[in-house]
Amino acid sequence: MTDQTDKPIDFSELDPTRDPLRFDSLVDDVMRNAEHELAARREANNIVGQLARWRIPILTAAAAAAVFLIVSPNGVTTQNTPTEPNSGIAEAIGIPTEFAAWMRGDAEPSMADIYVGFSDQ
Repeated sequence: MTDQTDKPIDFSELDPTRDPLRFDSLVDDVMRNAEHELAARREANNIVGQLARWRIPILTAAAAAAVFLIVSPNGVTTQNTPTEPNSGIAEAIGIPTEFAAWMRGDAEPSMADIYVGFSDQ
């Protein structure tokens, strides 16, 4: 920036490092005043502090899951699915009972079983 005489403006009066002793004292004062806050932030960023901040959402999710499991211990059933003991989410979303049984079991279905399962639909 220049004034009307095109001389550069002297900003040296605004330089905080002009007096090094005063500047160092200012920096020391700021660091001393911020020490408590910086220590609290370092403490909060460790793993225990992070887990402590998440305790309420985690406990809420765990309580919701527990309520869901208590209310529906045998899985989700609707009016369109059979009320067999093994009927659950797979049948509720429209997967045939035979396919759901194969998914739950250890044995692989034969090609004939797959054909029969698809032909029943």
